[in-house]
Amino acid sequence: MKRVVVVLLCIVHCALCIELKAQFSNFGGGMSSSSQDSEQENKPKIKQLQGDVFRGLSVHADIGSPIISLMGGFSRSYEVQLDVNLYRRIYPIFEMGYATATKEAVSGIVYDTKAPFFRLGVNYGLMKPFKDDGETRSVRSYPFVGLRYAMSPITYNISNISINDSYWGTSSVYDSRNNLDYAGWLELVGGVRVDIFNGLTLGWSIRMKTLLHTSAADKTFVWYVPGYGKSSGMGVMFNYTIGYTFYSGKDTK
Repeated sequence: MKRVVVVLLCIVHCALCIELKAQFSNFGGGMSSSSQDSEQENKPKIKQLQGDVFRGLSVHADIGSPIISLMGGFSRSYEVQLDVNLYRRIYPIFEMGYATATKEAVSGIVYDTKAPFFRLGVNYGLMKPFKDDGETRSVRSYPFVGLRYAMSPITYNISNISINDSYWGTSSVYDSRNNLDYAGWLELVGGVRVDIFNGLTLGWSIRMKTLLHTSAADKTFVWYVPGYGKSSGMGVMFNYTIGYTFYSGKDTK
């Protein structure tokens, strides 16, 4: 089952890349490289941000994480995204979600957590929103890079903690419940967004994450951070999203 899901996600990724390649081809205009080089020398400098500021609003949901969760594992994660299209180049974005995790260690200690998480940042579109003559054009499918700051208020339990007293020769078991800490981390993001049909959009992204800080006395206390993953080391995450983009009335193909 797991292999089937991975194959399906790879097929979706390939479809997005093919569609994006077609978009690039359309923007190319069919000019030869020599013609482009000669015209490049004579072109006036074009402002990178021009035209109307607001170009649309997108709402997306991650479908990759829930599908992977169905295959088993100790965690479940769900999230949605909201971003604004500015100048068809800059995309401020807000993401929020909810994650749970339960894991039993070899020693018998059980860690479980459930908490929301939030991310705030910006994506930068790598597709030029203007033609060679400086005229603006619609960009509905594009690759992007981005940056996020994220945080989660973590509620967690650590159960079945065994303590042995070698002096008295006794042992006891206790639970540490309803602990509350927070963690913050940074994410570098890269991906693609493709308009499939009249605002119906699919997306794919990869994230590199590093934990910046936590209120816990030792980060091993918060073994799993919702939205981040295991607190030890850097994290990597893939997202496949589906959603809808509400373009402004002035945004035409």
